[in-house]
Amino acid sequence: MVDPVIPLHSDALALIESVLSVVVAERGSDLHFEPYETTFRIRMRRDGLLQTIYEDKLTKYSAIVNRFKILGSMDIAERRKPQDGGFTRTFAEESIDFRLSIVPTMYGEKIALRVLVNNALSHNSHALGYTEEQWSQIKNIADRGQGLFVFTGPTGSGKTTTMYTLLQHLNEEKRHIITLEDPVEYRIQGINQMQTNERVGLTFSNGLRSILRQDPEVIMVGEIRDKDTAEIAIRAAITGHLVLTTLHTQDSFSAIIRLRDMGIEPYLIAAALNGISSQRLVRRLCTCKKEVDTAETDKMFLESLGFEQFTKKFEPKGCEHCVGGYHGRMVVSEVLIVDAKVRRAILQVEDADHFRMRFPEFRRMIHDGLDKCAQGFTSLEEVYDVIDA
Repeated sequence: MVDPVIPLHSDALALIESVLSVVVAERGSDLHFEPYETTFRIRMRRDGLLQTIYEDKLTKYSAIVNRFKILGSMDIAERRKPQDGGFTRTFAEESIDFRLSIVPTMYGEKIALRVLVNNALSHNSHALGYTEEQWSQIKNIADRGQGLFVFTGPTGSGKTTTMYTLLQHLNEEKRHIITLEDPVEYRIQGINQMQTNERVGLTFSNGLRSILRQDPEVIMVGEIRDKDTAEIAIRAAITGHLVLTTLHTQDSFSAIIRLRDMGIEPYLIAAALNGISSQRLVRRLCTCKKEVDTAETDKMFLESLGFEQFTKKFEPKGCEHCVGGYHGRMVVSEVLIVDAKVRRAILQVEDADHFRMRFPEFRRMIHDGLDKCAQGFTSLEEVYDVIDA
């Protein structure tokens, strides 16, 4: 696959159309329009990596900014404050949402576009990269019908996509499902979706209080950011609701510590929490991959994790169908089921390291990543880059 390079355009409208068409065709997730002293560049994020697809003189840039402000229903005269917006376009009969953010910088206003494909959730859990065992564990936690289920990982690790896929599993006529998001990323028929709006006082905590008066069975809260939201979510989980939410932590055990650091009492965490799923995204190897001998240094590390027969590994090769030997991304994850033993540990253990020592048998993300390396789905180098062992 040849890296896309857009030809020079004299017209801002034509350039924007070309760039949007390219990002959709190439399965890009984000676009960045970046002004500098005399030039500007456009970069596209594809499979997690940024690449430059266009550069030109800065004199053309203001027209681009103004066009995006019109598309995003923003104030075209405001140049000093950040603005957020969005718009929807159709490409090849496919509806695409674009989430738009504009912020002032030294040389002009920087534009960031997030690409949201409305039919992206037609993929099943296997297509996302989950094993049958992992997805069965996730469904079993959700099917309890109540309690707190936390999804963790850094920004861009696919947490929201996983939660939406799980909501599709739960989306039945007998269940009343409400989400509270910032912003709503995917629209799902049969689910009531709310978007926070801090300018009118609709925060996560205030919105969650209102949702509890709406008689829901399932609540999805986009993110727990503060103690107030955490307390309301935990109270809802304890009183019979299924609450799905996210935290920005490195792994499952760290999520428990984060809730405690927010000021939530351990006995409330132990009572409410049913499960934690932590995940990352790694790039998939293209079918052009090559098989090579595993280096001795890699063998020693792998043996320390219980992978003693890892004599061969797969590496990227590169062909006309991929980018540097990779094509698409997949989930690597760990799923912590909160049982009686874990609940006792929540009341006793003080930090994440002690949790790991107490549960040495727990199947961590690194194990899932290395399994996928052994099966040829991704490379050791990709797993090393993405996951802290």
